[in-house]
Amino acid sequence: MGMGSAVETLCGQAFGAKKYEMLGIYVQRSAILLTLTGIPLTVIYVFSKQILLFLGESTAIAAAASVFVMGLIPQIFAYAINFPIQKFMQAQSLVAPSAIISASTLLVHLLLSWLAVYKMGLGLLGASLVLSLSWWIIVIAQFVYIVTSPNCKRTWTGFSIKAFSGLCGFLKLSTASAVMLCLETWYFQILVLLAGLLKNAEIELDSLSI
Repeated sequence: MGMGSAVETLCGQAFGAKKYEMLGIYVQRSAILLTLTGIPLTVIYVFSKQILLFLGESTAIAAAASVFVMGLIPQIFAYAINFPIQKFMQAQSLVAPSAIISASTLLVHLLLSWLAVYKMGLGLLGASLVLSLSWWIIVIAQFVYIVTSPNCKRTWTGFSIKAFSGLCGFLKLSTASAVMLCLETWYFQILVLLAGLLKNAEIELDSLSI
């Protein structure tokens, strides 16, 4: 989210300046940058069990967490595309389509989660895989809307090689936003890690989720 904050500012400025074609360039540039950022995050997810054990978490919690995050790996790249798309649409005041798509996907998500967890017995892995699938449904539906809707004809002119230029400047602006957001959110994540070190770790972690 932090790495994608730059696209929110740039899309708003481009739309206000009536440089409509730049919105499509910015959303592609942001998606490229966030997708590349997702690669090291994927490595962290893959070795999450070892990392949690190194931090002193119990074997049971580390094992359960690693199973869940394995199913979330596809979500990393879905979110890398979804966040720029959302800001692209918000800059044009196209909020209703995203809301309708999200609400519809929620219904599908609830049904698939019930099937995966209770009927198919896939447990944590099934729950996380369904979550990843739901994010990809949102991404695909929003992209189809952008490509087909007359509301985006001026701002989306197709894929462009220009998206690969200016990535360094885009990275600098995005990194500053990412650092600020991380400092705001990491305190809660640290609380979760500390809760896992307590005697009744499962109860303590459950209490934090309420």
